[in-house]
Amino acid sequence: MKKAMVIGFIKSQAFSGLLLLVCSIVALAWVNSSAAASYVVINEIELGFTFLNIHLQESLQGWVNDGLMAIFFLLVGLEIKRELVVGELRVLNKALLPVCAAVGGMVVPALFYLLINYHQPQHLSGWAIPSATDIAFAIGVLSLMGKRVPRPLLIFLSALAIIDDLGAILIIAIFYGQHLAWLNLALSGLCFVALILLNVLRVKRLSCYLVLGAVLWYFMLQSGIHATIAGVLLALAIPVSVKGSDYSPLQRLEHWLHVPVTYIIIPLFVLLNAGVTFEGADFTKSLLSSVTVGVVVGLVLGKCIGIFGVTALMVKCNWVKLSPGIHLRHYFPVSLIAGIGFTMSIFISELAFPNQQALLVQAKLGILCGSFLAAILGYTSMQIMILRKNKDVRY
Repeated sequence: MKKAMVIGFIKSQAFSGLLLLVCSIVALAWVNSSAAASYVVINEIELGFTFLNIHLQESLQGWVNDGLMAIFFLLVGLEIKRELVVGELRVLNKALLPVCAAVGGMVVPALFYLLINYHQPQHLSGWAIPSATDIAFAIGVLSLMGKRVPRPLLIFLSALAIIDDLGAILIIAIFYGQHLAWLNLALSGLCFVALILLNVLRVKRLSCYLVLGAVLWYFMLQSGIHATIAGVLLALAIPVSVKGSDYSPLQRLEHWLHVPVTYIIIPLFVLLNAGVTFEGADFTKSLLSSVTVGVVVGLVLGKCIGIFGVTALMVKCNWVKLSPGIHLRHYFPVSLIAGIGFTMSIFISELAFPNQQALLVQAKLGILCGSFLAAILGYTSMQIMILRKNKDVRY
């Protein structure tokens, strides 16, 4: 990945993180104000359309979560494919550390959550909530320190978050489906095969892929597997050039989607999903619930232990070598910052606790508190590392 591309990516993610923070604050202020009822009303506005024999109708929140978020997952899928084909993750020795660290950062938080909630079977479906990393917020926090943060750490966190997104996608597809409608699932499969065939035939017209992708999304929505997975499958089928100078269909679509996803789709998702009430006895009860505690502990301790533990193991066993000037200790604050779950964690919580408002509120409260703690602790520890760097001539 060229230096200019990395810098541009980091800057855009940093601004995106700030925008998401503003939207979350607005959502929290809105739902805890005298206008709280309007927040619920707007979320539940029914929207729909009829086309031929197809009739779709969902709430505004449903359209955002099932429809617009499929476009977000399409962008995530494009980023993952690009990194695997032409990016940092295409080289095994460069990909090994972030891949293994990401796995540790998903498994350990889930284990912490399950350990804390083992006595409450109805809570166990939230095990994957603390396993996610929000790349926009995480990169945003790390980039607040500017050029004082070594570039290899930024690349490590970016690659780790991308692999984390891939893990979250697999978790959603495997564990958070509903009752399967086999006919629609088979039709989804046929659409995906057709998309792959377009790729094999070297069709480069994006409109062909997007139209067929929309059909795939419809059948996936009806199949019982979450509709957003259609975005990932579409991304896998879109052609990418192995030559960095070629502006392939994948690169064109990724470029076109970046602005609407960053500045419209994700902020709208956060605005409609981050509202958590802080009033009354229910808030105290929610704050102390095992779901909230499990998510907080998973994001703050689980992520840090999983990522830094795996990193330390691989370095001490000489399975990987760190970049010149980078010490193992510098991965500790990065491991803390990776505990900022937010967008993907909120999305998973909606799937984990459908029609269970009390548990959903507890999960979101845990996400907000855990992500905030991870950001503060990670930023503070990175500042300490930077100060130590300036004093340590052996660095």
